Amino acid sequence: MRSHNICNPSDWCLIMVETFSSCKVAQGFDNVPGLTNLETVAVGGLYFPTLEDYPHWDPGPTSRRGDGSIDDQGYASTYWKGPITDEMWLYLFHDILGSSREGPVTIQTRRYKRDEWIICNARMNIGKRPSMRQVNRWIPPFQATFTRLKVLEEQLMHAAILCKDGDTAQEDITTTPVLLTGWTANGEYSGITPAYASSTLTVGVGGIYRFGFHITGTKTASQIFKFDIRVNAAEGVYQCQMAADALTQASTSMEGYLDLAKDDIVTIYVETDDADGGTDLTPLDMQLTLKSVSLDN
Repeated sequence: MRSHNICNPSDWCLIMVETFSSCKVAQGFDNVPGLTNLETVAVGGLYFPTLEDYPHWDPGPTSRRGDGSIDDQGYASTYWKGPITDEMWLYLFHDILGSSREGPVTIQTRRYKRDEWIICNARMNIGKRPSMRQVNRWIPPFQATFTRLKVLEEQLMHAAILCKDGDTAQEDITTTPVLLTGWTANGEYSGITPAYASSTLTVGVGGIYRFGFHITGTKTASQIFKFDIRVNAAEGVYQCQMAADALTQASTSMEGYLDLAKDDIVTIYVETDDADGGTDLTPLDMQLTLKSVSLDN
């Protein structure tokens, strides 16, 4: 998450926090390593806004065979739209299209489902430089058109936070559940925002998700640790336990399905059966993962 500049039609601006979308673009064909989320790009002191990419996929012209079946002909196309600034248009013109209004790019966008992201080669066209200037510099509407689409990869929405070779103890865990900390990195993600520093996964689109949790760790006393997965800090029905002697390495895991809404925050909480001074837990390795199964329309 980050602070995001948003302007409304009344020409005043405010700062809000938004979850990243997963629309990405890179200069040239087959440039998957260069894909950049435009919302992470600041131009002229403002970040790109969330550009609407769904549901604009057009499979292209079709023909009917002699047996009555339909066959796609030619290339698919799609477009992104939303307000941008003149400086943002110039960024796309110079940095993405090599000082041209149209050219080859690699993009990540959505096709037929809200939870399915695809990576494509495409020809990007940003049109003429807008002549309308507003006091707040935003130029609505803007539309980037993508033609001659060739799909390279397909993927569902997914994300993970991780800990590898951990050595930091979470101290004095008692019978009162607390947020499990000690995560050290974000995993690969698309459509879900991982934030290991805050121990969270934030959902971009509502629907049914499959989660997975695993932990291997050591502790300072012979206590039982209980872990439960939570949505917006509310305890759910899934739980797993880990028991071992003091300083002995132990592992546990759980998985299941969650019905999540947009902007829901998924976390893991931990407690012990030690009601007195508490017990320390040192995660050695752990993972929390989310993957979309079916998303809301």
